Amino acid sequence: MTQLIESKISIEIPSNLILIEKAKILELENQTLIGQTWNAKDVTNRLGGKDIRDWKLVFYKYREEVDIRNGGFVKFPTSKGMPWKFHAKMTAHFIDIHWKEFMETKDRF
Repeated sequence: MTQLIESKISIEIPSNLILIEKAKILELENQTLIGQTWNAKDVTNRLGGKDIRDWKLVFYKYREEVDIRNGGFVKFPTSKGMPWKFHAKMTAHFIDIHWKEFMETKDRF
């Protein structure tokens, strides 16, 4: 027979902290991305420091889909030294969908 012990405890939360639902945090974080543009360093940071040579392979793989010229959200460099530009909110969503692929991709050059 399973035994059940019920306990009631009180935990004091310091006045400088609040409890908030995870869904609300994600919603607020998503709102902060509206209208934001990321550069390559921002994407690298979002991917936990993953090397640009690794993560750019994923974007190149999906270039037809993500290229701004095709209605996507990535402005690919047009020549050496030109910057990458990313629509932050759409890129964050793309990273979430393709997270495993980003983490498993290694530079093949």
